[in-house]
Amino acid sequence: MKSESDVRAAWLAQLHSTEPADRPRAEAGVRRLYAAAGFAEPRHFIWYESPFEASWAVALLAAPHNFLWAQSMASAGRSRDSKDRVDRARTTLATKLRVADWNQAAATIGIPFGEHLAFPPNPAVMFTMKIVEARFGLEENVAMLFGSGVTDTESHGVRP
Repeated sequence: MKSESDVRAAWLAQLHSTEPADRPRAEAGVRRLYAAAGFAEPRHFIWYESPFEASWAVALLAAPHNFLWAQSMASAGRSRDSKDRVDRARTTLATKLRVADWNQAAATIGIPFGEHLAFPPNPAVMFTMKIVEARFGLEENVAMLFGSGVTDTESHGVRP
């Protein structure tokens, strides 16, 4: 069994890695996870070159449905640099979805998962909780979820 420091080092190496993602494998894993949680598979996978670039699209898509995101985007709209980023994010998302403009992009994506939930939230239908439960249910050895690297999981008979 790996030491805590070895596991930590492996996680940090993966977190800071600049290697390209194995996109087909990641998409297959997300589809499998959604199915296990009882959700329809995602209609779109949109890849960005960085989490920072993707965060602008996420913020734009969430803002109409979430007070905190709406406030953040309103604040961002006050600076020229942020306005440019918002415009680029809108254009990039429309391009990635192969639609004419931002309005079509937002309509194509639809309401963010979880925004339709009643208040107070019902844990039985909460997206995050169902995904976490499904993730644990997919593994034969739950302890391996806390290791890192494909080699580790494959050598212990866990399905990747």
